[in-house]
Amino acid sequence: MRNFLLLFLLFMPMFGSCSDDYNDSAAWKDIDEIYKDLDQLKEKLNSLQLQADALSEIVKGGAITSVTEASNGGFIISYKGTDNVEHSFTIATSDQMISNPIIGIQEEAGNYYWTTTTGGKTSFLLDSNNQKIPVTGSAPQIKVDENGYWVVNGKQILDSNQKPVKAEGKTASLITKVEMNDNGTAAITLGNGETLSVNTFTLFNVEFKNGEQPAVSPVTIEEGIKNLTLNYNIIGKKAAQTLMLITRSDDGLETRLNSTGKTLDITFADGFEEGVMMIMLYDTEDNILIKPVRFTLPVIENGGIATGADFKEFIDAVTDGSSLRKFKNKEGEIVLLNDIDMQGSTLTSGAGSPVASNTTKANTKVVYTVGEQTFNGIFDGKGFSITNLTCTYNLEDGNIAHGVFNALGSSGIIKNLTVSGNATITGNAPQGSAIGGLVGYCEGSILACTNKINLSFEGTDAANFGVRLGGLVGVLFGNKIGDTTQENGCVNEGMLTCGAISNIGSGAYSAFNQGGIAGYIENDEAYIGYAINKGNVSAPSGRSGGIVGTLQEGNIENCTNEGLIQDDVNNTFNGTAKRYNVKRIGGLAGGINTDKYMKNCINNGNVYSQNGSRAGGFVGHNAGYIESCTNNGIILSDATVDGSNKHGAGWACGYSGTKTGVDYITNCHIGGKVGDYSTYKDNPDDTPAATYSNAVRHGAFSKEANNFSNQDESYYDWTITEDREIASGITYKHYSFTNFNQNIYAIEIDMNNPKVTFETVIADEICPNPNGNNNSNNGKILRETLSETCVRRRNEGRNIVMGINTGFFNSHDGFPRGMHIEEGEPVFVNNPYVRSILTNHVWGFTYFDDRTVSFEKRDFTGKVKVGTKEYEYYSVNDTIVRLGGKPSYDANLYTFRYVKEPHPGLVNPIGAKALFIIGRNDQPLKVNSGEFDATVTQIIDGRNVVVVEAPYVTDKNEWVLQVTGDKADELAQTLKTGDKVKISAELKIGNSTAPVKVHNSSMYRFLYNGVYAAPPKKEDAETINPTTNLGMTQDKSKMIIFCVDGRTDNDRGLDFYEAYRVSKKLGLYDVIRFDGGGSTVMWTYENGVGKVINHVSDSKGERSCMNYLHVRVLE
Repeated sequence: MRNFLLLFLLFMPMFGSCSDDYNDSAAWKDIDEIYKDLDQLKEKLNSLQLQADALSEIVKGGAITSVTEASNGGFIISYKGTDNVEHSFTIATSDQMISNPIIGIQEEAGNYYWTTTTGGKTSFLLDSNNQKIPVTGSAPQIKVDENGYWVVNGKQILDSNQKPVKAEGKTASLITKVEMNDNGTAAITLGNGETLSVNTFTLFNVEFKNGEQPAVSPVTIEEGIKNLTLNYNIIGKKAAQTLMLITRSDDGLETRLNSTGKTLDITFADGFEEGVMMIMLYDTEDNILIKPVRFTLPVIENGGIATGADFKEFIDAVTDGSSLRKFKNKEGEIVLLNDIDMQGSTLTSGAGSPVASNTTKANTKVVYTVGEQTFNGIFDGKGFSITNLTCTYNLEDGNIAHGVFNALGSSGIIKNLTVSGNATITGNAPQGSAIGGLVGYCEGSILACTNKINLSFEGTDAANFGVRLGGLVGVLFGNKIGDTTQENGCVNEGMLTCGAISNIGSGAYSAFNQGGIAGYIENDEAYIGYAINKGNVSAPSGRSGGIVGTLQEGNIENCTNEGLIQDDVNNTFNGTAKRYNVKRIGGLAGGINTDKYMKNCINNGNVYSQNGSRAGGFVGHNAGYIESCTNNGIILSDATVDGSNKHGAGWACGYSGTKTGVDYITNCHIGGKVGDYSTYKDNPDDTPAATYSNAVRHGAFSKEANNFSNQDESYYDWTITEDREIASGITYKHYSFTNFNQNIYAIEIDMNNPKVTFETVIADEICPNPNGNNNSNNGKILRETLSETCVRRRNEGRNIVMGINTGFFNSHDGFPRGMHIEEGEPVFVNNPYVRSILTNHVWGFTYFDDRTVSFEKRDFTGKVKVGTKEYEYYSVNDTIVRLGGKPSYDANLYTFRYVKEPHPGLVNPIGAKALFIIGRNDQPLKVNSGEFDATVTQIIDGRNVVVVEAPYVTDKNEWVLQVTGDKADELAQTLKTGDKVKISAELKIGNSTAPVKVHNSSMYRFLYNGVYAAPPKKEDAETINPTTNLGMTQDKSKMIIFCVDGRTDNDRGLDFYEAYRVSKKLGLYDVIRFDGGGSTVMWTYENGVGKVINHVSDSKGERSCMNYLHVRVLE
């Protein structure tokens, strides 16, 4: 890889080819277009931009034509580009040059790409898609910003310390030396000392002399001169075979070629200032060189516009076709020299000839024709302002376009200018009337301009006669307002108003179009970028938008509306039938045509439709594509229905396209507020927040295509569809999400109510409890459901008012996961290995005897004390007692809950190859209650017996210790029937060993101390499920138990983050999740009826789970 620092190059092929027959028709065909392009060329000598452009042209197939010494000691480099036209630029002398160029090129895999170099570090220039930019593509746009720093392609160049690089010191020419060789190449020495060989074109050229002095374009003539004769000489290897002719001359130039005397005679018309003639040299082998020769008067020192009188004279000069030379700087641009005050002067027409149209018929497409004297140059305001403009435009004056400039030609540029004042528009509007604060009809470019002219339409607009009124431009036809850089963006601060009009048309051709930046945009090349509207916009009918009234063709990007957009503020159409049809109104655009684009725009302004029309934060009527836009405004319009048509407000659009399978609005961001105008007009801040359901009033909108994100607050919008107290201190609420199908059922419990307590229950009061359904999770087979446990316990005299499922379990075998403590009794405790690998079950819901609650991790220690020696046991009623798997633990406890035959035909086996010690307490074993006295009632040793029956117990005070290994050997020697032992069970919750009333294992604790605690595995965190959850407020005064439905068409389910956001919205500080999926169930009892209130997701109905939590009200 070789690194070349600017600016030339590169293994250029020779331009031209050989053929037997010469045909110059292609060259002649392009002469007019080449001439037009040349007229726009500004030879800004010594600029990096010219050198970059030249390099791009040469690489694409051009060649160097000559190198001559300039009068200042530098060199004039001439080259012909791919258009065969000769261009030139100047390089400085070596002592004027910088040694560290900003722009360069670098070879990679045989291709050359643009680079930047700062602080000795070179990196590739990248386009908007982060791709390297080839030299054969567009040349980089190089400039210096207002603070004096280098800017390339709109971005500041940064040094190694990420600081912008100052454009200072010597000139930015990067070629130190150029030498033409005899072999058809030129040697170019760059600023870094590198010498490059490039191709040349030396077949033929022409030199001019004025007397004995070389005459090099541009040729400066003395003021008042009428005639000039230049001698010429054709040079080069094929000079003898070369023909030369004049292809075209500007108006004001009369040119004659005398081939015999080898002279060029030029006659200059009166008032001549500047003009170009085109000479073509060619031979019979299809080689062509087109050479422009420019003639110009000397530059006027300090030319420009300095006073109001000067500006008025400038307008008249443009309109009359008179000389603009006195208003130009040395670069040929019209410039302001200072702020201009137009106080006391009234404009009835702007600069330039009137603009004509093709039609006078209402509701038809308008084709505009600019006059002969249309401004087509560069007007640079230099950051100055023209203030106190008073404009009175009569729409019946024969001119269809009005503005400070009636029209701007396709080569015209207005930049760095602010205008302010007031414009009043009167008269009967013809079809297509184009009125702008700055330009009426625009084919050119407007850059970095601000309009502060208030435009008041006080004329008449008859039925279906289209009007185009814009803050900067009435009609933008092709070209651009602003560009892809923020620094060239334009601003409107003028107010746009309209009085009573009779036109109720709302179509593109028939409407009163009104936009903060432009009234109407057409031509696919038209573009508005980085524009900001700060002015209020109102018109009773038609189409209005903060940026544009109608985007008929073209594109809009990176624009912002800050203004208030309204329609019928004076109630002009009050009482009109179907009043909503008279207007299309949007924060950004009134209407967008089919397949047109609006991207990366923001509406911060409010949109109010008194008409009840289709109103949108982005667009009123959208048939195009809206991408990556954001609404923050309040959108008000009364919602109505007319047959199948809906009218009213949407935070995105009033109407958006309805074609099946097409997303017209994508990657946009919900925001702002949406409501009826009649309801919220007096207090708009009270308007409800936008929801995904009111993005569009009529038409298609995909939430999924528009950042429907669980990060957004609006994602969790809901309505409370049920809210009632089901018992003292216990309230039931049903939440229904607004933006998608999701229901949440919640029970709020006042923890300060002493009559409310909690109970946990194992299905059928046995553990394990197989369901006999081959591990199928669907429906009830044998094991009790939540409903059945609630009913059973109510029948036992317990006032159970609600219940939920809790811990995870094996559906077939009926073994829970984690731990289950009921009224202090250790009903189930997994062995340590299982507890260690089931990391999502390490937390639980603990309800202590003192009514406090904890969600902390727990640890279990069980001990049997024989004399002074303690023997640890590791589980209670766990599957490990079957002795069929690994790992194994040498001491495990089981109780009366472990039933031999839980259901007819089903058996809970126990491994018999162990020592069984059966004990009996004076009272049931409880956790965290110290040591319990017990008596050994039986010892069965099945370790070395062929057949032995493992014992089962049935009394609540009994237990069995199953022991293996060395511990069994020792206990067999130590214990005998009738011996006294002590037994204990400690359940440590966090750091607490306080007495426990209820403990249920959870799946996760996902909200802890107010902070989201995501599951460690991403796939777990993002899995969407129905879930059962229990949480507490920070002050511990309220518990909320809530079930999230899912896995159905009516309910999506939530992932953990979404459940966390729901929990926060409910005001919870700590939350655990129990088992979910098909197990999620909530049962309530009120008014004598108990029922499941959520919608379970299993196809066969309520699932028979293993353990449940009940809420009981003491009586």
